Amino acid sequence: MKNITLLVLALILCSFTSLAQMPVDEETGKLQYQEVVQESGTQQEFFTRAVAWVNKNYKNPASVTSLRDPHTGVIEGNHRLRLQFHNEDGTVRDGEMILYSFKIEFKDGRYRYTFNDFVVKKQSRFALERWTDKDSPDYRPDNMYVQENIHERITELINSLKEQMAPPPEEVEDEW
Repeated sequence: MKNITLLVLALILCSFTSLAQMPVDEETGKLQYQEVVQESGTQQEFFTRAVAWVNKNYKNPASVTSLRDPHTGVIEGNHRLRLQFHNEDGTVRDGEMILYSFKIEFKDGRYRYTFNDFVVKKQSRFALERWTDKDSPDYRPDNMYVQENIHERITELINSLKEQMAPPPEEVEDEW
C-alpha cells in the first residue's frame, strides 16, 4: 500500500514537472519561449550567424523568414512541425500540424529569441493552449505527450541557435 502511494505521488510530481517546462507568458497566457542571451559580438555578426542558423535548420529558409533586416537587427519567420504519435503496436502515425512564429533580435553584446503563436492546424486553426484546458472539448488524454513533443522540438531549435550564435573559436596560427 505504501509503494502504491509513493508511485501515485511520483506520477503526480512528474506531471507537474512536465507542465512547468512549458513557458507561458503571464500577460497573454499563451505559450512563449523567450530569452535574452548575453554573448560577445556585434549586431551585424549576430545577424550573419542567425542567417546561417536559419539556412541550416530549415529546408526552405527563404519561405520560412518573412523579415530579414540587418539594419534594425531583426529576423522574423513562421514555420510548422508535424506531431508524431507512437501507437501501442509500435507503429508511428502522423498527428496534427503545429504552426509557430519566431523572432530573433540583435544588439551589440546580446540577442533575444522568441518562439510563440503556437497554433494547431486542423479543419480550422486554434491556439495550442486550448489543449491544455481539461474542460475544453479538444482536450485528449495524450495532450501531455503533445506538449512534451513540442517542448522537446523547440528546445532543440533553441539549443542549436545558441550553439550557432556563439562566436567561432579563434584559429591559432601554425607557426613553424
